[in-house]
Formats: sequence, C-alpha cells, structure tokens
Amino acid sequence: MPAEMKLSVDAAMDLALQHHNAGRFAEAEQVYRSILEQVPENPYALHNLGDIFNRVKRYDLAEGFLRRAVKAAPEDPMFHNTLGVVLLNKGDGEGAFYHCKKASELNPEFALPWVNLGICYADLIDLPASIAAFERGLQLDPDNPNGHDGLGLSLLMHGQLQKGWLEQEWRWRKANYEKRRFMEHPQWQGEDLRGKKILLMFEQGVGDMIQFCRYAPLLAARGAKVILEIVPDLQELMHSLDGVTQYIYAGQKPPPFDYVTPLMSAPLWYGTDLDTIPNKTPYLIPPPQRVAEWDAYFRTDPSVKIAIVWAGRPTHPNDHNRSTTLNTFAPLGEIPGITFYSLQMGPRSEQGFDPPAGMNVVNLGSRLDSFDTSSAVLSHMDLIISVDTSVIHVAGAIGKPVWAMLAMCPDWRWMLGRMDTPWYPTMRLFRCPGRRDWKGVMTQVKKHLIEALDKKRRGVKDWALFPVNPAPSSPSK
Repeated sequence: MPAEMKLSVDAAMDLALQHHNAGRFAEAEQVYRSILEQVPENPYALHNLGDIFNRVKRYDLAEGFLRRAVKAAPEDPMFHNTLGVVLLNKGDGEGAFYHCKKASELNPEFALPWVNLGICYADLIDLPASIAAFERGLQLDPDNPNGHDGLGLSLLMHGQLQKGWLEQEWRWRKANYEKRRFMEHPQWQGEDLRGKKILLMFEQGVGDMIQFCRYAPLLAARGAKVILEIVPDLQELMHSLDGVTQYIYAGQKPPPFDYVTPLMSAPLWYGTDLDTIPNKTPYLIPPPQRVAEWDAYFRTDPSVKIAIVWAGRPTHPNDHNRSTTLNTFAPLGEIPGITFYSLQMGPRSEQGFDPPAGMNVVNLGSRLDSFDTSSAVLSHMDLIISVDTSVIHVAGAIGKPVWAMLAMCPDWRWMLGRMDTPWYPTMRLFRCPGRRDWKGVMTQVKKHLIEALDKKRRGVKDWALFPVNPAPSSPSK
C-alpha cells in the first residue's frame, strides 16, 4: 500500500495539491484516488481529478468526476465552472452555459465564470452578451489573459478589428499558448520602417500564414526590407509574394533585423480596420512548373471540376464543429456534369475511395505533398467547396472561386451574418443554421450550385461568384 494512502485525508489532500500544482498529474491522481477510497464522494478530490483529466484532454473521464463533485457540493461555484469548461471542450455549448451561468450566480464576484460565460455566449453566437461577460470578468480580474484573448476574439467577430487585435496581444500570456520568440528584439508597433529590416514571424497555422502574409508587400511599400518566416509546405507559393527581401524557415536563425512582429499582429500595428482590409487578389501565384505538370491531367476532363475538402486538422480545438464527412456532399452527386476532386489529406482522405452513390470523385489526397502542389491543382479547378481549413485560404489568396462551409459559431475572421468576406473577394460563405447542421449547409450549397451552373451554361462571367447584399461598413457599437 502506498505511504500516502496511510495519511489523513487532510494530509493526503495537501500532498496531492503539491503534485497537482507542480504538474505531476499521475502522482496527484494516485493520491486523489486514495482519498476517494477513504471518502468516496469527497468533492475536492472528485473536482481535482476532473481538472486533471480536463488538462490531459480526457474529457469523458473529467465530466464524470466533475458531475459527481457538483452532486456532492452543488453550491460550490468552482465545481460548476470547471464542469462548464469541460463541457465546452466536449462541444456541449448549452451544457457549458448552464454550469458557467450557475457559477456566476453562486458567486457574482468570481471572475472565471464570467470569462467562461463570454466563451459560451460566443459559442451561442450572442456577441453583445459575450463581450459584456468578458468585460465583467476583466473588471473583477483585470490581468486575466484568457479574458482579454476571448474579448479580442469576440470583438473581431463583431467587426471591431482594432479593439479586437489590441486585446488579442494578451494571447502570449496564456498558459497554453506558444512561447513568443524574439522578445529580446524591438517589437514593431507602427514605427517608421524606411530603411529598416523587419522580421515577420510565423505563428499559429498555415491558414493564418496564407491570410496574413499579404502584409509583407504593404510593409515593403513603407520602405522596409522584409524577412519572412515560412514553413516548407509553402516554400514555392510564398516565393511568389511581392515585397520580400529574404525568406527563412520557422525556427531558423534569422539575419540581423531592426524590428520583429508576429504575422497575426501585423494588421493591428499596420492600422487595419474593417473598411481598410487589404484584399487585392491574387497576391500568391501557384508555382508555374507544378501548374504545367497538372495541365495534361486535367485537360482531358471536359466536365465542371470542383475541388472538395470535408475535414480539417483533427488536432484543431474546434475540429468537432468545423469538420464533417464526405457523405455531407452526397446531394451534390445528383447534379450532372461534375467531377469532384478530393483534396482531403490525412486518414480522412480514405473516404474518397468510397464516395456516396452518384458522386464522381477522384481522390487526389495521396498526390498532394505540399500546399505548393495543392495550389497548382486548385488553379485548374472551376470551383472549390470546402470546410474551414487551409485550402480555402490558398484558394482565396490565388483568386479562385471558393465556397466555404462554416460552423454555426465560426472562426473570428468570418464574422457573422454575411455571405461574403472582406478578406477574399472570390470567397462565398455558407453557414450552419444550427450546431453541426451540415445538411442545412449543403441544402444552401446545392441550391446555389444549380443556379451557378445554369449561369455558366449561359456564358455568364464569374458564374460562381453570386452577388450578395452589401454588409454594413462598420458594425453597431
């Protein structure tokens, strides 16, 4: 029998907390379980086990322990708050809202439930309530980085870009965020760049790199010599970008420079707002040699060529909401004259070998060794239809018609209530009318595709870029 099991409950709890706070989760778990052998419904041991399993992303186990903790101590706001966090991580927005709201009612001066309520309201696409909840949380805990980061995301989704990006600068203080590199160097915050060298630092994902590399030529136009961090998958595509003096791979030691800014901070310090988003496309050009290599392959296909992607990276925190399956696209198989080219990569690409009845699907996943190759394939497509993943950014950046299928609560950059996006003029947005309601999305896509193909047959230029009602130039404050 381990020695800690012979301790009193109080002494064992002190030991478990030492392990827990030091990140020694396995040791902490062992002691908490020893406590539960002595007191099976000890609410603190149950709660802390739930917290550990939440941190290691074993959400079902976490939920089980936390529901027992809430049952044992229903008036403890911390227990409700932690359960709400777990339910958010599991994609249960409604359940998360209930418990975070309960926590805020049990202790209105407790900041964490207000911050998490901000996330819950955003998940339920109630942005005014989300912003108000974050602001209340920050009144109680002004230095909470999660509160500032969450407020920034809700402001961005609401179209308040400058305020949102300023709040987003707190992202570097979050415990689970990547470490900011080059902090010992001067950080660019809008200073005069004439004759200066600036390093644009890669952060977050490939889609972010593609979307925000557009600032490199803008900074070059201000007189800067731009050094751009890139990833190997984008090597050739990024070399088509204007205004870059030197490219380096992320992690490679850069040459001397005067300023550095993360790519995602560039629009803040450049001064971009909703009305001034730089959206001239194309700003990236597929590698000509790779385009030529695919010419013969696609030249023999006289049908309408539509690229499809149904799932993003499985490790993305919102993948359960943003990804679907190939079967979602089945209704499009009822439209004649189309060849669907699957650009899906990873294990989910196997679905392309067993398409829904009536769909003519060519699975290209195994031939896509990089985004350089993907961009060459996309250049031959008539249209791209995809969930929210890097492919839609590539298509938008090279100026191809692309229809993006978005979750009910989308990523901040797509905002709400519009079918266009100021970031990519050739992109149209299709939104889930309910949580993971991909059937509802596909009903919209099919309707517009039938109408678009009729325009194509009648020789209408830009047949895939149906007009949308103009969105307000700035949101209500």
